[in-house]
Amino acid sequence: MSFDKHISEYDPILFDDSRGYLKVISEDSNLGISYKESFSKSGVFRGMHIQVPPYEQTKHICVLEGTIIDHVIILDKENQDFGKIFSQEIKASEKVYTIPKYCAHGFYAKEDTILRYLCIGKYSEVNEICIKECYVESDNLIISSKDKSGTRLENCINTFKDIDWEKI
Repeated sequence: MSFDKHISEYDPILFDDSRGYLKVISEDSNLGISYKESFSKSGVFRGMHIQVPPYEQTKHICVLEGTIIDHVIILDKENQDFGKIFSQEIKASEKVYTIPKYCAHGFYAKEDTILRYLCIGKYSEVNEICIKECYVESDNLIISSKDKSGTRLENCINTFKDIDWEKI
């Protein structure tokens, strides 16, 4: 038997714009697993995103190059930090950070940055919520129109106040 009878080959899917790119390296929609890479130019803010159940996603991220200010909003009503925003600077390293399914997530690239994601859970554009507040003060902020036109945090909190993440 030959090698190619057992191994499949494909090209990653690339989405690029003036902010950088998103590369879908691998995606298995049956298992709900995707492996992605993004490049963001210095000054880019990506986020805040979360998906409504049953399309919730847990994300595992690793900064390969550059530095980000990572942001999460806790949207689990049972959590004492429900509705609160947390931020942390993350520099390139081998460390992997897990963003739970009940957290909205976004980041600001302090410098040109490459980030890898492993997403567990099917992506559904129609079930994704973008929160339009940006948690970065910068004169040179670069943000997509999709993120600018999202919903307000208070509306998002109302959406998630009745979700029981333990039963999902």
